[in-house]
Amino acid sequence: MKAVILAGGKGTRLGRLTESLPKPMVPIAGKPLLEHQVGVLRRYDINDIILSVGYLAERIAAHFGDGRRFGVSIHYVRESEPLGTAGAVKQLEGELREDFLVFYGDVMLDMNLRRLLRFHQNKGGAGTLVLHPNDHPHDSDLVEVDAETYRVVAFHPKPHPPGKRYRNLVNAGVYVLSPRVFTYIDCGARADLGRDIFPRMVGSEDLYGYLTAEYLKDMGTPERLEQVTQDFLSGRVARFNNEHPRKAIFLDRDGVINRHVGLLSRPGELELLPGVAEGIRAINQSDYLAVVVTNQPVVARNLCSVRQLDQIHGKMEALLARQGAKLDAIYYCPHHPDKGYARENPRYKVPCECRKPAIGMIQRAEEELNVQLDGSYIIGDSARDVRCGIRAGLGTVAVMTGEQWTAWDCEPDYTFPTFGEAIDFILRDPFRSCFERIYEDFLQAFYQGPFIITIDGRLTPAARNFANYFARSFREMGRSVRRVSFDDWLLQQVKDGSRERSAASAGPPPELTLLDEILSAGPRRAGDAEGVPDVLIIDGAVPPSLERLRQKSRFRVFCELEDGTAAARLESFLAWRGFDAAAVEALLSVQRRQQADADRAADGANLIIALTEGGSVRDHHAHAIPG
Repeated sequence: MKAVILAGGKGTRLGRLTESLPKPMVPIAGKPLLEHQVGVLRRYDINDIILSVGYLAERIAAHFGDGRRFGVSIHYVRESEPLGTAGAVKQLEGELREDFLVFYGDVMLDMNLRRLLRFHQNKGGAGTLVLHPNDHPHDSDLVEVDAETYRVVAFHPKPHPPGKRYRNLVNAGVYVLSPRVFTYIDCGARADLGRDIFPRMVGSEDLYGYLTAEYLKDMGTPERLEQVTQDFLSGRVARFNNEHPRKAIFLDRDGVINRHVGLLSRPGELELLPGVAEGIRAINQSDYLAVVVTNQPVVARNLCSVRQLDQIHGKMEALLARQGAKLDAIYYCPHHPDKGYARENPRYKVPCECRKPAIGMIQRAEEELNVQLDGSYIIGDSARDVRCGIRAGLGTVAVMTGEQWTAWDCEPDYTFPTFGEAIDFILRDPFRSCFERIYEDFLQAFYQGPFIITIDGRLTPAARNFANYFARSFREMGRSVRRVSFDDWLLQQVKDGSRERSAASAGPPPELTLLDEILSAGPRRAGDAEGVPDVLIIDGAVPPSLERLRQKSRFRVFCELEDGTAAARLESFLAWRGFDAAAVEALLSVQRRQQADADRAADGANLIIALTEGGSVRDHHAHAIPG
């Protein structure tokens, strides 16, 4: 396959930098942008390259020559007068008799061309346009595609009409085209491929959109040039190539990104939750992908069409883009298995593999975006999201901004009051240094028997997060772990209507009756029983009758929060879990009675951790236990 690079641009927005250089020759990390593009083509065995040149063409020819120095073959076609991207391509009509690749010469990119070409061949259309989200869709040319087939249905060039919302699918300036394109370009006429030719083809030819989250960014302004340079030097450009697996943060939509209104079916009903744009922008600045996976039975119920759903998502993406944030992909399930609703759409009233808690949307993202599921997360507001994450092997995070959590047979790994706090936890990994401190002690005591960790402090989501983080981290290190939570047991006691009993009189969690072997286990030796874990994590207020657990503990952690913060956070957490006012008061009463025990636990802790309101570590320090 031949490749065409449109390298005739002058680059007036780059000011003095392009007074003596054509725009494609502007250096990025000491090498012309055009040379970076040639290197990508060569890596995918595309060695026959045509450079369409114009402004200061001699500078390009002097650098590249015939291409042999770069391991490719290059020849040049010079525009006698600028005729736009379409006019430049039209000049090559006699040379291009098979499908060919087109790059715009001002786009920094590193993408899996093998996968792009396979997509184009499988579709068999007249052209494939590479589309991607960016953080400024309001001043970009946008393309509308059919959500199921990826066939292009409309073009929306900038400036966009006031009040119109389109999906954030930006024309990236990379195409695979059939020679059929030439019949739509007039000889000698100035025209643009994206603005003039492709819209003309839509009615009579099949054009397809290839959606990707790989690195594609034009460097046509000083600010964008600086960003591209930084991204290249940091390795971000290369890391985002689809050949390399990337972790993702999967996001539910309603109740996580936007306010939960129930069966949202019109763009006017969508309102972003506070802090969401900032959180997604933080994901964008990391190496994680930001991917929405959302059940949308409004389509099956015929409350809106697929195209209207795209308009809702267009508004969501536009609101995010106003604050510099973007979503790398949106997957939705339009189905609903239950029939019998008025006006329902029978096409979508079917069982499926994509409706959460099924993992079809996760699997599709894994395939299309090359997502590395191990180390990825899902953030949701319902048990459906958490069950989906568990089935897919993801870290599971619940936020208290949507549905009330009423499931007792399903618990998330982590719980946060807001989206921003959840993202901060994932990206900053604030408990890592604390875990490393504990892991050192674990290694030193490995042959002395099961390593028992007790985590004390007030009943709060933050303390629970901390315990789950330890358990997950030990498992990631290949260690067997068992966790027993007195706090979870206490919540269950109250939920079951036994709140009139104190924690001490209610008896221990039934699970502890199975731990005698663990508590009595001696030094490790060959042939130890399989049921004895490497690590036993016990969190929550240990009843006085089981003080021997603390006595056997090899590492004691105490989590502290300010009094007002702890009480307020607990009340909101309990309300989210569906406890009524009487139950909340019963739990607060138990906690007040346990305060003296908690204070004593702090005095004997190996590690004291001061937690912020959001559950991150404000400070931590080792504490010398009196002999």
